[in-house]
Amino acid sequence: MKTVKGGYAVTAAILALSLAAVGCTKPPKWKDDLDAALAKQAEVKQYAFTGETDLDIGLPAPPSGANAATTTLVSLFSKSQISWTGLSSSEPKRLEADYKLTPGGSSASTSFTLPVILTEGKLYMSIPLLNKEGEYFSFETAKPSTSGSGAASALPVDGLSNVNKALSDSLRQLLQDFDAKWFKKDKEAEELPDGKSGTVLRMSITESNRDAITEKIKTKLPAVIDVWKTDGILTTAQADALKKGVSGTWKLTSGELAFTLDEEGFIRKETVKINYQPADGTDRHISYTQAFNGINQPPAFQKETPKNVKPFEDVLKLLQNSSAK
Repeated sequence: MKTVKGGYAVTAAILALSLAAVGCTKPPKWKDDLDAALAKQAEVKQYAFTGETDLDIGLPAPPSGANAATTTLVSLFSKSQISWTGLSSSEPKRLEADYKLTPGGSSASTSFTLPVILTEGKLYMSIPLLNKEGEYFSFETAKPSTSGSGAASALPVDGLSNVNKALSDSLRQLLQDFDAKWFKKDKEAEELPDGKSGTVLRMSITESNRDAITEKIKTKLPAVIDVWKTDGILTTAQADALKKGVSGTWKLTSGELAFTLDEEGFIRKETVKINYQPADGTDRHISYTQAFNGINQPPAFQKETPKNVKPFEDVLKLLQNSSAK
């Protein structure tokens, strides 16, 4: 009888050790922490921001006869560097920022800065080569601008104030099916501009997981594009066109996602680096970094509402006249 009892004890001990071993192999909760931080971004109502992006995505040349606006945008976003700094408030809705654009990337010698102001239901933008110094074009955020033919310009300017939310929502969509074992926490804390410590969560795209991540992203991208449409960043027509564009043959080669969280759980810096190859095998990349400071503190807005203003329809006329020459 003692032997039987001893056998139960040994079995119980082995079972306990087995359960402990299973517990030790469970992936850390870094993915859950990141998802919670992305969800917490909805609580951010006011903030200062700085960021930059480096694009080399090789957009196809626009068809012959395309207007100057289309040609310029394709050139700008096909290969360029963009940096920005600004302040944002969602209650009341206001934004001011300066965007420095360098078409052609770091090797280019020409760059220009676009001051942007969103206030009282209007977006103001001063475009070099089209505006005189101190002159702005205005956009009504409540309704799309129209060209002389009456066609909508399809510029969802009200969505500019939703970019941070749209990015957080779309990242949550993308990361949902990612393996928790891909996420790591840096051993060293990162010092934040306000002197506090930040925790860095990271996910690397490596040779061992890049194929799996490629397929998961391809599956999720249509839903992500819908998020950008819902948040006002894309119109329905733009979203449909983008879905067709991302459905082609491409694969990730390497990259990294990194997020710095402060002690309250807010994201203070986010970095996305994606290297990929389209069907032709050309190496392409997208690199993006943005930092947030002064979260939920009243922004010290500096820019005044422009007094020298022209309607956006004037931009369309200029571009149409340019393309007609």
